[in-house]
Amino acid sequence: MKKLSLLAASAAILCGMAGPAQAVLVSTGLSCNAGNIMVTGFAPDALACSGAFAGNDTPQQADVLARLAIDFGSILGSSATFAVLGKSDDSNSGPFTSNPNNSTSGTLTFDSAQTGFFAITLKAADSFSTYLFDGGVTGLSSVQFSTAGTALNPNGQAQGLSHATFIDISGATAVTPVPEPETYALMLAGLGAVAYVARRNRNRKA
Repeated sequence: MKKLSLLAASAAILCGMAGPAQAVLVSTGLSCNAGNIMVTGFAPDALACSGAFAGNDTPQQADVLARLAIDFGSILGSSATFAVLGKSDDSNSGPFTSNPNNSTSGTLTFDSAQTGFFAITLKAADSFSTYLFDGGVTGLSSVQFSTAGTALNPNGQAQGLSHATFIDISGATAVTPVPEPETYALMLAGLGAVAYVARRNRNRKA
């Protein structure tokens, strides 16, 4: 009996040393692109999105960044790294000029034009979604947003923004996406049509 008690105590100590298990993001079941094929409601359109997930992104930032490496990996490559630069509800609005809270759509303006890849997490009600953008070489001074893919009330209406989080992305390799089967089918159909017209023109000349 004493031996069993010692084993149990040892196990408890080892569990304590291991620390608490890392939380896993919980999906709300809402599509971050509001159920559309493309991510719409943004200007420019987001390249991709992740979510919606339950809760507040702020205390789950480590899990959010780990998830983005997975969800955006096909676009950014495996070497991309993510870093939170600030939130719109921070003092002085972080990297944003203001916090358009309670708005279901509007404009997020940056303190300076953002070049290259970056992401923005929108938090509304009790959930959040993250959207990927490419500012290119010239940069983007602002983006228009929608919370339709972040949080809806029981009547299906978008909920007002609580805050936006800016996520800087570095080390991206801009992976070239593999065309979908439908794209290949369209390409083949186009080539077939060109070949048909060319052959018909040759027959006419003959």
